[in-house]
Amino acid sequence: MTNQFSSLLPVSDPRPADNDPNGLTAGDRLDDHAAAGAAAAREEREHAVREALALAAAVGERAARRVEALATRQDDGHRPVLEAFAQALRQVMGREILPAGDGEVAAEPRYRLDAYVLLGATDAESTPDLTAAEQLALAAVGAIATTAPSTVLNDAARDLPALCAVIDSALILAEAQPAQA
Repeated sequence: MTNQFSSLLPVSDPRPADNDPNGLTAGDRLDDHAAAGAAAAREEREHAVREALALAAAVGERAARRVEALATRQDDGHRPVLEAFAQALRQVMGREILPAGDGEVAAEPRYRLDAYVLLGATDAESTPDLTAAEQLALAAVGAIATTAPSTVLNDAARDLPALCAVIDSALILAEAQPAQA
């Protein structure tokens, strides 16, 4: 049956029903849009992780310099212990946090970052010359540094900046208390 408007309808249109000039269906365009959105989100996430890693390296460097300053106050026996702590701190915060890593710290830097630094050299008759605030800062920094690589197993972009803020706070508090005379 025809009516007066039948002649206005196209006889056949080879394009999909939504008349996309490229032959894509609405579903194809949604898939492309979703893929582009996912790629943009992944890129944004990777950028946030790179920024967190750069922050961790910078905070680790700052903390290592502070520990090296503490080492200069020590006698020859305790100085190398604090210097080894500083070097391990640089290594872990700057190179051991790997986005594709297993979250573990290698044995040697983990050993150097433990609380043993508060006791100093084994053959010394005393402990290192550190204020209570410096001792607490060293303990906190060592514990946080050994934890930092495991953040890649969860959310490094969120967790690393939080850990770095605690390291910075510990250093600020330690610097605020004058050294023992």
